[in-house]
Amino acid sequence: MTVLLRKRTFKYVILKLLSLFSVIRGYNLLMVFIALYLASIFVFSTNESLKEIVLDFNLLLIVLSTLSAIAGGYIINNFYDQLKDKINKPFKSKIDDMTSVGLQLKLYFTLNLISVIIAYFVSWKAFVFYSFYIFIIWIYSHKLRTRPVLQLIFSAFLYVFPFLALFIYYKNQNATIYLHALFLINLFIIKGLFKHLENIKGEIICDYNSIPIKYGEKNTKYIVVCFFVTISIFAVLISNNELVGYMRYYFYLTVILFAIAIPFVFVSKERKNYLYLHNFVKIIIILGVFSLLAIDESVIINKIW
Repeated sequence: MTVLLRKRTFKYVILKLLSLFSVIRGYNLLMVFIALYLASIFVFSTNESLKEIVLDFNLLLIVLSTLSAIAGGYIINNFYDQLKDKINKPFKSKIDDMTSVGLQLKLYFTLNLISVIIAYFVSWKAFVFYSFYIFIIWIYSHKLRTRPVLQLIFSAFLYVFPFLALFIYYKNQNATIYLHALFLINLFIIKGLFKHLENIKGEIICDYNSIPIKYGEKNTKYIVVCFFVTISIFAVLISNNELVGYMRYYFYLTVILFAIAIPFVFVSKERKNYLYLHNFVKIIIILGVFSLLAIDESVIINKIW
């Protein structure tokens, strides 16, 4: 009887942890952690060695503050999207429901408090920066449901915002960084459009006002193609800069993949098709994170030695 009780308790704890991991989207937080450190090493820092960057305590605090704020953002976004998710993502919704709404809200406030406290130990400017970040995450989650264009732009901006902290911290004014930011904003806008197309059923039922609902699926597809073209231009401009080294092949690949994807965008009609396209963009984003390692080997050698 005791053994059976222990097994049940162990299973309950595992399910609770799994639910919590799903609510804060731990898999995304891991990618953000990797992206922030790789970006610090290969993009934003100038003269610092790999050892100096890894052992930089202020950088660690910035990363932790960012992760806490993002985790809180996922929770509040999940809170406002719970009805829509029950329709579009029933399995994930069941897992998330294992963590009560009350606990989720407590975690939201706790994570935000942790974020600003950590930021304060970096500087008062960091405290203001992350307070503002948390505020605009709430604005996005709560106030922009009926403004689809602003919602889409805000969403893309929020994804790029953590890298702005690194930009300010390292004071690197290289023009390529601005192009990278524009490339990422366009990429996240495309991701957002596919996400809305994928979730259109739940958004209609829950009376959401997204781009596909307001302008129609066909027009949304034309908007996606326009962003395909725009992002391809940024990709070519970035790849022509010698500082990106072998990472240029990632941008070449992005242009080719988007060109191949255009016909699939127009023939897609079902949710599963949009899910494939949404995941396709996610893969491009993940490849982009790890392609930072493909920057010219001399940069890597200099960082290490």
